[in-house]
Formats: sequence, C-alpha cells, structure tokens
Amino acid sequence: MPLVPIEPYMNIESAAGPTFSPDGSRIAYLSNAPGTAQVFVVPSTGGAPQQITDFPDRVMAVQWSPKDPETLLLLRDAGGNERAQLCLIRPDGSGLRELTRAPKVFHQFGDWSPDGGRILYASNARNERYFDVHVMDFATGTSRTVYEGDGYCYAGEWSPDGRFAIVGRLLGSFDNDLYRVDIEGREKPLHLTPHEGLVRYEAARWSRDGRGLYLLSDRGGEFLWLARLDIESRELTWIRREGWDLEEDELVLAPDGAWVAFGVNRDGWSEVEVRNLPSGVLRSRPRLPLGEVTHLTVSEDGRRLAFTLTAPAQPASIWVHDLAKEKTRCVVKGALAAGLEAGDFVEPRLIRYPAFDGLFIPAFLYEPPGASPDHPAPVVVYVHGGPEAQERVGFDPIIQFCVGCGYAVLAPNVRGSTGYGRAYTHLDDVRKREDSVRDLESAVAWIRAQAELDGRRVGIVGGSYGGYMVLAALTLYPDLWSAGCDIVGIANFRTFLERTSPHRRKHRESEYGSLEADGEFLDSISPIHRVDRIRAPLMVIHGANDPRVPLWEAEQIVRELERRGRVVEFQSFPDEGHGLAKRKNRIVAYSRLAQFFERHVAGNGR
Repeated sequence: MPLVPIEPYMNIESAAGPTFSPDGSRIAYLSNAPGTAQVFVVPSTGGAPQQITDFPDRVMAVQWSPKDPETLLLLRDAGGNERAQLCLIRPDGSGLRELTRAPKVFHQFGDWSPDGGRILYASNARNERYFDVHVMDFATGTSRTVYEGDGYCYAGEWSPDGRFAIVGRLLGSFDNDLYRVDIEGREKPLHLTPHEGLVRYEAARWSRDGRGLYLLSDRGGEFLWLARLDIESRELTWIRREGWDLEEDELVLAPDGAWVAFGVNRDGWSEVEVRNLPSGVLRSRPRLPLGEVTHLTVSEDGRRLAFTLTAPAQPASIWVHDLAKEKTRCVVKGALAAGLEAGDFVEPRLIRYPAFDGLFIPAFLYEPPGASPDHPAPVVVYVHGGPEAQERVGFDPIIQFCVGCGYAVLAPNVRGSTGYGRAYTHLDDVRKREDSVRDLESAVAWIRAQAELDGRRVGIVGGSYGGYMVLAALTLYPDLWSAGCDIVGIANFRTFLERTSPHRRKHRESEYGSLEADGEFLDSISPIHRVDRIRAPLMVIHGANDPRVPLWEAEQIVRELERRGRVVEFQSFPDEGHGLAKRKNRIVAYSRLAQFFERHVAGNGR
C-alpha cells in the first residue's frame, strides 16, 4: 500500500474554545495554526482572525472577562506537564501579566466574579494530593482560600450576587458532590447533594434569583438529565429526561434566566437544544452538520450562542447561533492544508457487533474507497482512552490519515465507555477489567466476517487507557494482531498508581481498584507480567513530562521486550506530556507509525 504524505493531515488547522467579549462583538478562541494551541481573536460575525499569543508551549484555555473588554484570562503549561499557570493578557496580545508563578503546582480556572474583579480557581499548592479553592482579587493582587478540600475539589460558578460559589468534590468515578461556599466565610459550606451510591451532579449553573441551581444529574437513572436543584430543600425537579446523555459540560443559562441551552449526545452525534425556563418547552434547535459540539457559551446579552463543532469531514470550527434570527453560521472554519480537500475525508458508519456475552458493542467504521471482497482493506482498531470516555464522530486527523493510506478503521466503544448509560459504563470496573479487552477480540471476529475487510491484517492503536488496552490485547490475544501502537499507555497498574500525580490516585483507584485491596489482581492483569505473550511488533510513544501516566510505564515495557529480542520501537519526546500537542512532534511520531504499520500490517500476509 502506498503511503500518503502525513504533513497535510498534521497541518490541518482547528479552531476551538470560543469566549465572547463583554459586548459580544468579538470572540477569542484557540487555534493550532502556529503548531501549538495559541489564542486568536475574531469578530463574532466572522472576518480575519488575529493571533495574539505566540508562546513556545500551548495555551490550554482562554476566558474573556465579563466586564472588561481589554482583559483575557489564559491557562498555559510547559512541555505538556499540565501544571497550568494563570495569566492575563489584552486582546491585542500586549500587557501579559502572570497571576501564578508556581511551576510545580496545578491550577484550574473556575469562574469570573460578576463584577469581573476577582476569579475563583483551584490548586494543589497546599498539598499535592488535594485541591483547594481560592479567590484572587485583582485590585489587591492577593489570593485567599475559601474552601480547603480533603480530595480532588474544583471551583464552580459564582452566584449572581457575588456572595457564594459552587464548589465540587470528586468522590470517585461517576460520583461527586456540590457545596455552596460563602466567599467571605460568614457561613459554613452547605452540602447540597447528600446521597448514597454513585451519583453525578455536573455543570451547575445558578438561577438568577440565587435560590437554585440548574444542573445535569443521573440520580435515580441511567443518563445525565437536566434538573433544577432547590438550595433550601435540596430537592431535584427534572426538566428534561430521555434515553440519551446530555453532554457532560455543555450547559449554559441565559443571563436573564429565561432559557437554558445544552448538548444532547445521541449515539455519538451532538444536538444543541434551547429550552425555556421553568417550563422546559423547546425554544430552539440549531440545524447543524452531524458531528460533536463542545465549548458551548453564551454572549453577555443572551442573544447568541457560540460553540465548537467538529465533524468527520470538517476540522474543529467556531459556530455562532443567533437566537432571535434562528440562524446559525460558521465564523471560523477549520482550515485544510494544501493537498487535501473535504472530499478526501470519510464519514463513518455506525455498526454494532456481538460480544462474548451477547452484548452488542457500538463502533464507528471508516472504510477506504475501493475496499471490496476482491481487494479487502487491512484494518486498524482504534481504541479510545478514559476508560470513561466515548469515541465520537468528530474530526480525527490520524483516523483520516489511516483511511487515506488504504486502511479501514474500526473505533469501538467497548464496555466501560460513556454515552450508553450508567450500567454500560460500569461493566468494566475493577475485577471486570478484562471483559472490555474481550470486546476487542469480538471486534476482530466481526472484522473477519466482513468480506471487504482483511482480518489477517489487523493493527491496533490506543492512547492513555487505550494504550493499556493495546498492551492487554496483545498479551491476551497474541494471534489476532499484526502490530500494535501504545501511546502514553499503562503497562503496570501498580507502578502507575504509585507514580501518577498524587491528586489523581484516589480518583483512578475508584475505577481500577486500589493497591491495598486489589493489588494482586492488578498485578495479574498488568501487561508487564505477560510480556512473554506479546508476539506482534509494537511501537511505543510517550511524552517525558506526562503527569498522568508517567514515562516509566513506557520504559519498562520497552525494556522487557528488548530483553526478549522482540520487535519494538520507542519514541520518547522530552517536550511533551500526556499525548503529543506540538505539530513537529506529531509529524515525526505518526510518520514513523505509518511506516511501522506499512511494514507489519499492510505488508503482513498471515
């Protein structure tokens, strides 16, 4: 199979994370056009974007002040280490002001105060295992702690009167609590969501009278639904319930409280709905291309919504929906590089294949033009991370590059994935971990039953938890795979839990199990202890600054394979973290991966 050049795919420009200026005339957003994510500003009606940052490393997020049109807040890290620092900058790129200077500390932005003079944020400065919530006052240049956590806490939204804030506390996977915190400390924090079992309370937004919260919750059900939580009684009133999840973070309230907008996840595709309050009656449903919607936000005057939309044939782009005119338009379109056209990209087909126990596994199949029974295509199984995540129908340049090279790509949502209900998500917890790996065996069985796919030539790729799935699949089912690629994956659950960032360990143990209670089991399923079973050639890609899955996970699996004389190639990047954020590194890594799969998958005649 001839390899196509990878550079055009890596040079595709995305636009994401919109935030309106106070008067709604401009939008700031992030684009990878310079090679790493940087901040751009564009008129909200469309026009020529202006790049305003040019840092050597990525900007992770940008938020415009709700009151000051000359102030943007940025989060940026160094070398992919995720230890984000907060800073301010003007929308012309001048006046950079660092708000935090603690390069070993993780910072997370919460919200601007209603008057724009303060911000809520969380950090683990006091203790690396915990996140506390702080208020920073720009006038005095000082910060103070308003909530001291004993776990992974995060800052939510500021109340309309500026008196209270919402603070969230993660209890484990798919389980969290919300507290009302008095900014001045006059009242003790009020626990808003006492509950038993696993319950999520996400995206809490204050009602305009400050007496309630609009939020998403799966209390008593399978899916995240829209509800109102009364502060005094702590009772939930459901506004919208149906058999699909609402998008976890995509909930915005009109400035006057008249309506709420949110995303709906229908089998991997997004819809946006606007519903009147308190009735819940549908007000607007923008007509959009089939894709995934993220970063939903509203202008200060409540007239327009902005969001990121990415579709299989369209890189991430900024869209604006005018509520009064019921018109939706793309104001910043993701740009294709020279040598590519929209017609070069393939839209997937949603299939469901049977698993070992009769469960049906949803998956997206991308088929290259020309695949037929006479010319069956080799296949790449593409496994998402998480594990509590979902393969969606957004634009993925790696998938499209593989299809351009002649591979079919099967991207499954194995058990444990989100988007299909609470029960499905917990089918891989702790002792059921390898049931999800068996779903990959079932995927190959389905591939082999398709005449247009070549089940003798199957590679497997995955990142993060998906990297563990690659290694596990190679050890449990060594005869199924022609080659594999583990990207920032877990090789040894014991060393992973011992070395991951301390604030993440408890949260991860709720999903994987703890070393104290489940250590022997975790050892038994760790690929490092089954390395003798790996027969397929393996490529390993990792960032040296990864705070989630430390580099040692890659180094130990590579070392053991090299000791045994197995085919293994290792790419480590000193200026990357949990994945590859820089274009120059992505070109190097994925060019080598393409050559690796060309030798061992496309050219494999087993």
